[in-house]
Amino acid sequence: MNFKVKGVAPFRWLSLLMVLLVITGAAAEPQNVESAAEGQGLRAAYGRAQEIHKYEENQWFLNDVVFPHWIGNSNRFWFKEETESGHQFTIVDPADERSSPLFNHRRLADRLGDATNKEVDADELPIYALSVDLAASELTFESLGKKWTYNSRRNNLKEIGPLGAPGSTAEIVSPDGLTALFRRDHNLWVRDVNSGDETQLTTDGEEFYSYATWAQATGSAETELAAIWSPDSKKILTHQTDDRQVKDLPMVNFAPKGGVVRPTAFSYRTALPGDEHVTSYRITVIDLATGKKTAALYQPLLSARMLDTPVTGNRAWWSADSKRAYFVDIERFEKAVHVVEFSADSGRARKLFSESRDDGYVELGSTVYMAAVLRPLPETNELVWYSERSGWGHLYLYDLESGELVRPLTKGDWLVRDVIGVDEGRREVFFSRGEHNSKIDPYYREIARVNLDTGEVKQLSGSDADHFVVNQSDISVLIASFVEGLATDGVSGLSPTGDYYVESTQRIDQLPKTVVRDRGGKLLMTVVEPDASRIPDWYQMGEPVQVLAADGVTPISAVLFKPSNLTPGKKYPIIDHIYGGPQVSHVPELPSNHSAIRSSALSELGFVGVIIDGRGTPERSTKFHESSYGAAHTASNLEDHIAAIKQLAERYPYIDDTRVGIFGFSGGGYMTANAMVRFPEFFDVGVAGAGNHDQRLFWSTWGERYHGEADGDNYLSQATSTHADKLQGDLLFMHGMMDFGVHPAALFQLMQALIDANKDFDLILLPQAGHTSNGWAERRLWEYFLENLAGSEVLPGFKLDSVFETQAAQGEKLMAQRYGISAPPEPGSELSSDEEAGK
Repeated sequence: MNFKVKGVAPFRWLSLLMVLLVITGAAAEPQNVESAAEGQGLRAAYGRAQEIHKYEENQWFLNDVVFPHWIGNSNRFWFKEETESGHQFTIVDPADERSSPLFNHRRLADRLGDATNKEVDADELPIYALSVDLAASELTFESLGKKWTYNSRRNNLKEIGPLGAPGSTAEIVSPDGLTALFRRDHNLWVRDVNSGDETQLTTDGEEFYSYATWAQATGSAETELAAIWSPDSKKILTHQTDDRQVKDLPMVNFAPKGGVVRPTAFSYRTALPGDEHVTSYRITVIDLATGKKTAALYQPLLSARMLDTPVTGNRAWWSADSKRAYFVDIERFEKAVHVVEFSADSGRARKLFSESRDDGYVELGSTVYMAAVLRPLPETNELVWYSERSGWGHLYLYDLESGELVRPLTKGDWLVRDVIGVDEGRREVFFSRGEHNSKIDPYYREIARVNLDTGEVKQLSGSDADHFVVNQSDISVLIASFVEGLATDGVSGLSPTGDYYVESTQRIDQLPKTVVRDRGGKLLMTVVEPDASRIPDWYQMGEPVQVLAADGVTPISAVLFKPSNLTPGKKYPIIDHIYGGPQVSHVPELPSNHSAIRSSALSELGFVGVIIDGRGTPERSTKFHESSYGAAHTASNLEDHIAAIKQLAERYPYIDDTRVGIFGFSGGGYMTANAMVRFPEFFDVGVAGAGNHDQRLFWSTWGERYHGEADGDNYLSQATSTHADKLQGDLLFMHGMMDFGVHPAALFQLMQALIDANKDFDLILLPQAGHTSNGWAERRLWEYFLENLAGSEVLPGFKLDSVFETQAAQGEKLMAQRYGISAPPEPGSELSSDEEAGK
């Protein structure tokens, strides 16, 4: 996975020290070609590349992502505003078109310092999980291992309790505010908010059959309970997660810390494609007054959609009267889904409607990394449903009493990207859409709304840029909750009243701008102005380009990165930064995107960088993104990448398409190795990081969704080892030995196939790394391309502080400030550790 919020991929706490084992081959002889050593010199080129990796420390892109927190049901919101000296919490009033500090930061810093006997910087207040009661002038937040309330009017700070350990699951407070739900030892408990008294709700939870939890295969520390309070605060809708029959996947910690020499073995339960048993969920309702547990009289739901759960994946909800609950059943292989109602008292269930596919899979949103794009309307007992039945992702309105389709809400040769929110009073759904305007990049979103009763669509805003409005289901909100301690309650681009929305315009060649618009799309005010004052003059932003796929017809998008000291008449090798997963579109719109930063830095060493989205990836038409179905090795279509690079070489004479490199991470590592063995005549040098080189060793929910049911030898076509004997160029593998997300076994099996074929390759193993890397490995990636693709010299011993170190430092800082500790958990010490999980 490769996502970006504030320069951070979705890994919560990363290793601060990685012990590295390096096995590399001899470098190619220098050639008479353009290299980083020419022009301003090798050391200067390394320095510029380093500066790009330190973009966040250098504050190049402040406030590139804004998360509005609406206060109650009002039209005012607050957000964490980044400043040159740190950050402040800012309140915005769209009606008055003004903003100001949310509170006096100096006074709160003094109070917090006095209460903890610590130095607290007013410009960098260590506040996490902040919630605001404006009427009471009261803030609730977490800091330094405790929970606090602060009355800004009285300047009164009060400690209200301790925090749990890092990665512990947060409580869920009932709608009436009187009861908090939490999990302890696999069972559910409730706590009276006023008295603190605790009551155990369940007793049958156990290891691998725990309540309100995720599949163990995720290896992730959970930050939310998979449970939903009923509107009347009397019942809880949840599930028991069943991993009891799922097989173990073993791991070995070869380099334990703390002076331990003997390696340790451990395992985690993971279902692989073709396994008989996969993770399942037993849906149940718990009555607080009686303790009665009412399970739905329905078969257990099977894991789906990248191992989210029916609750966390937005596929379960309550009726307005708290008498009925609903869930979406996704069958294994995801070719059929069913919307089911069941009685909270009797458990009796009935299917309301179903949808199925024979030639692909049923998709419930434009990307699997978002929760399902469904919006229940409990007051009218309706459901806004997402479907690709027309060949495009559109919205449909269903009656949940009868299970009948009321009307299609959107239609046409374009797709709904996200549902931003619903104004139930006005009966309107706000959404974003793509591929609507053929004159702009197909991934650029426009903002629109549709009337539930008439199906009338009104466009609100759009331009030759991506118009982004955050919503609760967006992956950026989930990531920010991990890496910034963001409280997600109330986070939305649309105000609770439906009167305003907060929108950011994004393009890879511009700084983003965040504004507030009214419900008709009228621009009211700028929330954050772009500020390029700290970006050096030499820095080159990416250039968005459009090319055609290998079929000569389908438009595809790309971003080009050029050296800042580009010399006319010179030719430069080109390096393709690929992500080859059918679940991700990779071309960035933000200059601060992690992938953009890596490609931009590499270009300063004397290369042209390119990022391309080929066919077989999401956020386009069904035909486009399902073109890789049953053929996972064709996601992002390497033939499209080759066609794109050839077109770019014709368009830009400084590109040398006779010297082509390729690199990627995770799905990108898989596709890099595929490129080197499937198209050895085109790709000369590759660096494959953490590749899932055989989907038979990756989650069943991924392989079975995208490649299909395991049947005989049908998975051999996607395995890189199938083509190991075709390798010709220089190929370097990098992989973390503690990688739960992508098991190292896939790499070792591919290596054995290469050895059997008498093929040479290079290898870097990172014994303590999970699904990540570090600056040392990134510097080795640079040098591999310099030596083997450009025939250049390298700068020996250069120490690179990369975006990976930024991630680790942010994780350490968050824990120190939020939990009052100074280091992440040791790998292998607990399965929920992200360092161990690598997720």
